[in-house]
Amino acid sequence: MQGLNGRVILVGGAASGIGAATVRRLHAAGARVAVADLDLAGAEQVAAELGGPGAGLKAFHYDQGDADSTASMVEAVHRHFDQLDGALANAANLTAILRDGDLLSTDDAVWRDTFQVNLEGTVALFRAALPHLLERGGTLLATSSDAASAGEPTRVAYAASKAAIHALCRHVARRWGKDGVRCNVISPGLVMTDSLERALDTDKRTALLRQVPAPRHGRSADIAAAAAFLFSDEAAWVNGQVWHVNGGVSMAN
Repeated sequence: MQGLNGRVILVGGAASGIGAATVRRLHAAGARVAVADLDLAGAEQVAAELGGPGAGLKAFHYDQGDADSTASMVEAVHRHFDQLDGALANAANLTAILRDGDLLSTDDAVWRDTFQVNLEGTVALFRAALPHLLERGGTLLATSSDAASAGEPTRVAYAASKAAIHALCRHVARRWGKDGVRCNVISPGLVMTDSLERALDTDKRTALLRQVPAPRHGRSADIAAAAAFLFSDEAAWVNGQVWHVNGGVSMAN
């Protein structure tokens, strides 16, 4: 893709799944990638798999639930690469989802835990990266979820946190678009990661696929492909958008 060769992209939540797939896709397009995650060993494994520092990849530890940790990580990335051209906020608190019910059953602790990582963590990452992007232009990207617009009977805190990310990105696009900063959101549907595929039997996978007007389930690589495009110069006219990459399961935009 045009414009990714030599650029420095930070991928948060990069040790597995969509984040790791995005690292691989960006690296294949010539980008240098900061592989950041709470799971440092996992991030180091992804970076090493692709050649490590000698190939333009380095792992960084951070906790997206801690604003100071996030800011320190972004500064460490900038010091190492002496450049920052884009950042993806992909980390989320998936543990809290197990306790996330409807409005009456979901307690305050679940709301706090969910928003601390999903929304406040994205704010912290964007706030730390934005000054560097304003120096030379660049792209911010966040991973959301179709739960933000589906109106589900449960996962209310998760859905609300992801919907808030949509508003955050539109604010950034409107406020700093004239300064060369783009900000977009990818909203995946069900993504059949390796771990999810192992957890679901054939009948369950088949039943889920019936809900999607596509011949197969989505994969992490599908989301990574959209992310790479949005980071590239080919997406120069795309700003403030929420892209539903879900095989057509919803027709929302």
